[in-house]
Amino acid sequence: MGLFSDKLILKLIATSISSGKLAYDVEKIDHKYIHILPFSCISLIGSQLTVLTSQHSRSLSKQLLQFIENPRIQYKPTTLVHGFQLEIYEGRGPILYNQFQPNFTRPPLPMDDSRLEGEIEQTLLNHVITVYEDAGSQDKSDLQVFLLMTVSSHQQNIIPHINRLNFYDMENRKRLIRTVIDICTAIYTRWDNEKSIYPGNTLFMQHLKAAKEFDSY
Repeated sequence: MGLFSDKLILKLIATSISSGKLAYDVEKIDHKYIHILPFSCISLIGSQLTVLTSQHSRSLSKQLLQFIENPRIQYKPTTLVHGFQLEIYEGRGPILYNQFQPNFTRPPLPMDDSRLEGEIEQTLLNHVITVYEDAGSQDKSDLQVFLLMTVSSHQQNIIPHINRLNFYDMENRKRLIRTVIDICTAIYTRWDNEKSIYPGNTLFMQHLKAAKEFDSY
């Protein structure tokens, strides 16, 4: 549930099928946000890169960069996580933020922590691939660009913040969350703008090379 008075603009339930691809039951969508489904990938990746441990954040980033460079429709099934519930809200500003809840085949145990993160990581990748496969050609191109921007922003702006963060300081944690939300919201506002970067051009390849070389997770 979003904050009081914030507007629900997307609510969906994603269910993993045997291949790993996701099937979606969209319960609510605000059609004013015409790119909200591809943007859901940006919002989820931006927030979950911050939530996952550094090991899984690094692994997810590297797999995303491989997909961005060479999009291949290759799903991997999961066994403990079988989908998720997602809500995206419009808050004051406006800002766009998500509420994400994985769905499990059984209640997770403490010993499942690392496996659980790995399956959340794979489910996020499966979501990106599913949305990409079903998108039109322009949204496919935009999704590659904006996923690259999301990973690069996490590397350059969020990780230094995390490294300085006192997790017992609630105000610092709120600022971190707000920074992630602001980055993702800024990406959505640029969705329909003319772009100097697109898959394969020099600027794209420069950013991709820098992101692939980054290893300070």
